[in-house]
Amino acid sequence: MICPAETPEGQAVGLVKNLALMAKISVGAPTKNIKDFLEDWGLDGLDEISPESIKDRCKVFINGDWAGCFDEAETLCNTLKEIRRKGHIRNDTSIVRDIINREVKIFTDAGRAMRPLYVVDSETGELRIRKGDVEKVRAMSGTAEKGAGWNHLMASGVIEYIDCEEEETSMVAMFHKDLIEKGKSIPYTHCEIHPSLILGTSPNFDDADPLAPPGAEAYLSKTKKDCSMCLRSSESGVVDTVMLSVNSKGSRFVKVKDGVVPDLLMNPHAVPSRMTIGHLVECLLGKTAAIIGGEGDATPFNDVSHIELQ
Repeated sequence: MICPAETPEGQAVGLVKNLALMAKISVGAPTKNIKDFLEDWGLDGLDEISPESIKDRCKVFINGDWAGCFDEAETLCNTLKEIRRKGHIRNDTSIVRDIINREVKIFTDAGRAMRPLYVVDSETGELRIRKGDVEKVRAMSGTAEKGAGWNHLMASGVIEYIDCEEEETSMVAMFHKDLIEKGKSIPYTHCEIHPSLILGTSPNFDDADPLAPPGAEAYLSKTKKDCSMCLRSSESGVVDTVMLSVNSKGSRFVKVKDGVVPDLLMNPHAVPSRMTIGHLVECLLGKTAAIIGGEGDATPFNDVSHIELQ
C-alpha cells in the first residue's frame, strides 16, 4: 500500500507517505445494493433474532454497523466475492471474514488504501488469468479508450483490489512459482502481480536527476580526504606537522601578548566532539602524573570531584 523507500528525511519522516505504484484510495459507495442482497440471501435483522441465538451465529457488519446475523459465513463471503468479481457490486468493496470472532465485515467507505492482486482459483490452486486474457489486453493497447485492457481484467475477475483488512485474512504468494511449489500445501488466495509494485515512483528515479522529489535532501558537495592523516578510533593522536617557531628572518611563528611561544597548535576538529574534553583532560592529567610520579583518574564523566583528581 505504502512505498517503503519513498519517505522523506528530516522533520517530515513518517508524516509524508506515498502510495505504491498500483495502489489507490477508495472513494466510497452507498450500501443499499449490498443490504438488498443480504436481505434476499436470508440475513436476519436484529429485530428478528433472539439474544440467546446470537452467540451461535455469525454477525454481519457493514461499515462498522451491525446489520444482522447469518448462519453460513463461508458461503456468504464466497458469494459476495464472486459477485464483486463479476461487477455486480463495486470492485473497491472489501469482504473480510473474522473466524475467531465469528464476524463478517463489509466495507464500502472512503479512505481505504487498496492494491491489485491476481486471483487464485480455490479449487485448482492456479491463477485465474489465462493466456487469452493477456492477448486481449495486448489487442486493446492500441485502442483510443484509456484503460480498456485493465478494465477487461477487472471485469473478468482475474484481478481484484483488496485493502489492508481483507489482506489480513488472505494468503498472498509472492511469485507464481510459489503456487507451483507450495500450492498443494498452502491454500493461496492471491498472488502478487510483480514484486516491483511494492515500491512507489521515486525509487525508480536516477539519483543524479536534478528534479528531486519534495521532501528529499539534496547534497550539493561531496566529502574528500585531505592530506592529513586519518586515525582510527583505537589509535593514538599524532603530530601532523612540525613547524619552526622562528624562521630564518628571526620572526616568530606566533606572536602572543605575553611573549609566550606555543609548543603545540591543535585543530579543534582533530578530536571527535564527544571525546575532545576527555582527551584534553587526559593530556593534562598525564603530564601532571608524570611530574609528580603518581596516578590519577582522568574520566570527566564520572562523579569524581576536582579534589580527588588533584
